[in-house]
Amino acid sequence: MNTSIKKIALQKTIILKAIAYAKDENNQIFTDSVKEFNEYSKKNNLDITLYLNLLTRSNSTGLSNDIGSSIENLLERKKNKYDLYFYENLFTPLYSPYLYNLKELLSEEHINLFNENILNQTCYYHNKLVALPFALRYTVLYSNQEILNKYNRSIPTTWDELIDTSQFIIEKEIIQNNNTDLVAYNDSEEGICSIYEFIYSCRKSINSPFPKLTGSASLNALHLMKKIKNEISSDKIFSSNEDFTIERLLDGNAIFLKYWFLFDREFKKNDVYKMSPLPGISQGVSGSTRSGVNIGIDRNIHVEKLDAAVEAFKFITSKKLHKKFLKDQRNMSGITSFYEDEDICININCDLIKKLQPITRITNMTWNFEKYYEKFRTNIYDYLYRDSEAKKILKNTEDLTKIYYISLDKNESFTGILIIAIVITLAFLMMLSLVCLFIKKFDFDFLPKGYWFISIIGLIFILMLCVVKLGRVTDLKCHLYTMFMTVGYTFNIIPILYKLIINFPENNKVSYWVNQHKYLFFVLFVFVDLILNGILFLLPHKIKIVNVIEGENFEKCRMNNMIGSLVTALLILYKVFIILVVLVLIFSEWCLEKTKFEIRFIVSTIYIDIICIIILLYMHFITIRSYISYLLIRIGIIIVIAISNYIFTYGFRLIVPLLKEKEKNILNGSTFNCIKSTQQYSGNKDSESGTMTNKSSVLSKLVSYHYKQSSNDSLSDSVYSKSVKTSIFSGNDQPVVRASTNLIICTNNDE
Repeated sequence: MNTSIKKIALQKTIILKAIAYAKDENNQIFTDSVKEFNEYSKKNNLDITLYLNLLTRSNSTGLSNDIGSSIENLLERKKNKYDLYFYENLFTPLYSPYLYNLKELLSEEHINLFNENILNQTCYYHNKLVALPFALRYTVLYSNQEILNKYNRSIPTTWDELIDTSQFIIEKEIIQNNNTDLVAYNDSEEGICSIYEFIYSCRKSINSPFPKLTGSASLNALHLMKKIKNEISSDKIFSSNEDFTIERLLDGNAIFLKYWFLFDREFKKNDVYKMSPLPGISQGVSGSTRSGVNIGIDRNIHVEKLDAAVEAFKFITSKKLHKKFLKDQRNMSGITSFYEDEDICININCDLIKKLQPITRITNMTWNFEKYYEKFRTNIYDYLYRDSEAKKILKNTEDLTKIYYISLDKNESFTGILIIAIVITLAFLMMLSLVCLFIKKFDFDFLPKGYWFISIIGLIFILMLCVVKLGRVTDLKCHLYTMFMTVGYTFNIIPILYKLIINFPENNKVSYWVNQHKYLFFVLFVFVDLILNGILFLLPHKIKIVNVIEGENFEKCRMNNMIGSLVTALLILYKVFIILVVLVLIFSEWCLEKTKFEIRFIVSTIYIDIICIIILLYMHFITIRSYISYLLIRIGIIIVIAISNYIFTYGFRLIVPLLKEKEKNILNGSTFNCIKSTQQYSGNKDSESGTMTNKSSVLSKLVSYHYKQSSNDSLSDSVYSKSVKTSIFSGNDQPVVRASTNLIICTNNDE
């Protein structure tokens, strides 16, 4: 008894629960697997009991219509109702977020029992091994040996051979025996397996991968399907269901049939038909649908039950149990080494199994398979029975599962490359312009040089959001998007907040402290951002797929965790608070002479930011059905935020020296009117001064500050102490012009 078994044996009896679905209660091995384990547990004193809830058509009529989504709901609710899940392998992407990564629980030796190709196609998702194969089945070609021998024909290995043989025999049977009921070839599963088999069987060579769904091989496959239907079959026969196939297998009234591999005990040793690989486009190339059942462990299982669940899991996927079922002709196994075992191959056609070239039914979708099935069938039928255009049908079929995004691959689109080029160019120009901080002709005294660097770095962070939006959506990209947006905006707006605080019209302790600790002030805000973003990094996003009917699907970030949603809300409220403080300070300092021009540019920036952020938040909650519109609108808004912030806080200072001479001429012509307006405003202000002085409310103080043209303190003056205190729009030798500039901005000109 190994160590884990001894550990479990010392505990009280552990109850495990499993769930499975079978169409036929009398033709399944789930019950016997559980029974075998319980006997094993009892024999080895494990004190583990495994119970099975077997869902069938008879005991769960409603559930069987949507079994995939029903089990997903059980997993998603995290109720720990079941510990082990048997499920159809096509649902691996749907269930993968809720199942354990088995590499954390099982040894490499146990995992390596199973065929690597089978694991890659049916059990792995996003590099996580979430299940192991429990049962498998494959489609094969059934050929009527009696009829073929009668007309001296062999089993076809290509589709052309199948068509020629069928046409020849059908014609002979009608002429010689008036047999108009003989079926040449049918199909099963109403086209959903056949399209993938046909596409796979139309690849260039045996080693070629699965062709692109909209490529020439797929187009040839669709044409081939229609050719078979029109030339050797009929609409009714080609769309027949599984019952029709079984009837033809039993009565022998068909030349060729496609159906699942059947053991001798299931087929009752019918000597009429012989199984072989399905034909292909050329010799040596074939295709076969691989279907089956996987088993996985619930990721939210109670810790005290995990070791017991692993023991049960290892037994159910053990070589011993799988060999037993295979020898008894009850189940095909994913342990392919069995098909080299002479003891097994005595009663099983191992040579046929080894010749099969299987492709797993589509398993790369994370939404409802039943809905996909219906849409898939409708698309194929539109071509087979309603003469729709083949290329359009294949595009629509691909769109059912394909996730669209802006790719960086130039072979797909130049959009991604263009966006990268724009971001790099803008970031380079912004960084290059920082050189102007050290050129005397440019006036950057509004902020310390360090804060200008911080502000530009913040804008580059914001531009990086465009890069994050390229390619497939991942949990990491979702986190980076939030971090770049919040931290980048902090880098950009805190320097402005710093200036507004130290420039406050009235002396106060806050302004003094901020002036003395300007970089500590900045670090405190960044620290809050990093703490909140750090918490978010610990909470995974759910990647939501936006399914677009007859369109192109794409992905969005979705935070379903309550704590994550709360932290995200705090980040938003935190930024809203900063913006509100900035707006209040802007109102208070609206007429201060030293910063009146900067204030007006800043308020323009803030308004643009507010509008853009509202649009981005709105887009997060609404559904836009075009992936390219959704992404380009977001990227466009991000670029607008970055460019507008750059122009209105930094960039305009680069062109001011070029505009000074023109500005002087304009202002000199307006001096008289401005002075007159100033005198008129002063009179109005004096008449109201008594009323305003008597008011002590915050609002009254703000209004009072709003009309101040100079500050009572000297904190902001210290920023300019090394330069001449003149407007950035006036020459140092034109004090009159400086005064008249103030009048234009701060007063109302009645004339």
